[in-house]
Amino acid sequence: MLNEKQSFTLYDEIVNKADIVDVIGKYIPLKRKGANYVGLCPFHSDTNASLSVSPQKKIWKCFVCADASGNVISFVQKYEKISYFEAAKKIAQMLNLNIDQFLASQKQKLADPKIKYIYDINQYVNNYYEGFLFDPKNQQQLTYLHQRGLTDDLIRYFHLGYAPNDFKIIYRICTNDQGMFGQDHDPNLIWNEQQLIDSSTVTITSKGEIYDFFIDRITFPIYDRDGMILGFTARATGKQEPKYLNSKETLIFNKSRVFFNAQNAFLNHPTILVLAEGPMDVIAIHRAGIKSVVGTMGVNCSDSQINMISNVPSIKTIVLAFDNDQAGINANIAIGQKILSDSRFGATNLFVIKSYDQKFKDLDELLRAKDAAYVKALIDQPIDFISYLITHQFTNVTDQTSILQLTNELLSYLVEHDDLLLKTTHLELLAKLSKINLADINLKYRELSDQKIAPSYARKSNIKIAVPRTAINSHTKTSTNPQIIKWQREINQANAIVVTALSELVNLGIKYPDAITTITLIFSKDYPELESFFIAIDILKLLQIFAQKKLVINPLSIIDYFQTNGYSSTTIDEIKAILAQHIPIVIKHQKDLNPIVVKLVERIREKFLQIQINNKRIALVNAEENNNHELKTKIHNEIKSLIANYRKQD
Repeated sequence: MLNEKQSFTLYDEIVNKADIVDVIGKYIPLKRKGANYVGLCPFHSDTNASLSVSPQKKIWKCFVCADASGNVISFVQKYEKISYFEAAKKIAQMLNLNIDQFLASQKQKLADPKIKYIYDINQYVNNYYEGFLFDPKNQQQLTYLHQRGLTDDLIRYFHLGYAPNDFKIIYRICTNDQGMFGQDHDPNLIWNEQQLIDSSTVTITSKGEIYDFFIDRITFPIYDRDGMILGFTARATGKQEPKYLNSKETLIFNKSRVFFNAQNAFLNHPTILVLAEGPMDVIAIHRAGIKSVVGTMGVNCSDSQINMISNVPSIKTIVLAFDNDQAGINANIAIGQKILSDSRFGATNLFVIKSYDQKFKDLDELLRAKDAAYVKALIDQPIDFISYLITHQFTNVTDQTSILQLTNELLSYLVEHDDLLLKTTHLELLAKLSKINLADINLKYRELSDQKIAPSYARKSNIKIAVPRTAINSHTKTSTNPQIIKWQREINQANAIVVTALSELVNLGIKYPDAITTITLIFSKDYPELESFFIAIDILKLLQIFAQKKLVINPLSIIDYFQTNGYSSTTIDEIKAILAQHIPIVIKHQKDLNPIVVKLVERIREKFLQIQINNKRIALVNAEENNNHELKTKIHNEIKSLIANYRKQD
């Protein structure tokens, strides 16, 4: 079977070989305009040729539609209202490309006689399910889906169907029972009872009676990433129990190893993935305009499903969107903790949708009561996972003993797993919910940090840590400069994580002497005081080290450390200036060290820009209260200057 990288390569090959102008031109008229081509966008009532096609970049974009852009495959997918896989296959056939390699994964599966017939049965049966749904005799079931907000196009996109209220209709079709299709019916479309049982198409009772497995249910086919049907989940339209019934486990189907909508969500290089519960929530999120969404078959997410997500390298953000009840909250927390503790997701942002009105059980209900824009906003503005965890862990905890125990547990968890760029926010939230003084919370966090972070860092870094103070002293012991002696004394009093990181600074300084020279030139120019220089190097190297190890360190916590250790306000201001202004300059001279640092620095710059602007706005309010027009103008100009300098550095 093709692995993740090979699968992406095949899709890329189709994109590269296809003439995007030629393909899109088969659907809509295009006219050349400069280096590009333009035409009327088919996805809205267009009169101004809003759609542009770039043959050089091999992309298309509508400048009116919110989410209309992509490559040649995504255009055909959107126009034809089919899956990404089906669109790619259609283009390959349209251009007479050799699709043998493209279909190699499917062929490999179908070459195994033990499983080939299961794939064949699933596809054959689903064709009938789809047909039954649009049969006028089953208008009630189609109306049911329409009432839930699904259009015919959306129903066909997800290949929904209907298993009739007939105990043996599928059995009769698949066995050509009593020659219902005639004696000349294709023998490849006839299967025996055992094959149908093995595929979970039919079931046999204890009395030996055979019935269709799905009866009077809306069917949702579950595809693999190659667009082949593995099995089904089916929803009752009446009072049947259970509400959702999944195919039995077969040689190709196991509900803990599949996602609903995997064939669409994973194959278009998604950077954001929404993880939801069940097919209707997936469809609701899709209707809200978010296409990279998959659904579990229940409230659990197995290790196999986590592996599927980790094997999609483009995913940088995961948003958990399970049901709006206690079971859904528990699922968000359990799955979030599993992802957060998995080292493969070290650079992945993890979020959870905010809680919403309790009268709505899930996003499907919410969408029907509100609208798509409301649901999209909810998903576009989630909260970070640890804030969600802290908030919900304190629900219904009232006695002081339990509060203290929970606070200690959460502090330990923060030390091990927190994104330290948000540490300050999380500690403040923890103090608020536990009603424990923030200073005490910070003190306890530092104690746990000293005990746990340094050993954890040593394990994750996969290197031998030199004795910190020995390593540092070996490079400074000959100095008689009082500033160096002061710095050395303060480092000896530093907590374990700072000392450990500074020992790595020594090692990196030896490894990258050219970079250290660049740093020295830049920082010594504006900060001749040796104390500030060493602090700057300290912070920069901490960021580099932690980024290389896919760990993150919070610049605010660095400032907090220096504040609590007696540094002057002048020095603190210098540290802020270094972080806000000089690190990006240094990074431009050190792109060979690690690209992750650049992304990290951008986040730091944004945070400090926000802090600086907020401080200016507070001053602006004071100026307005004092009716000081001159000061107001000056502050306005300072804010503009801050933003201009930020953009200039980009």
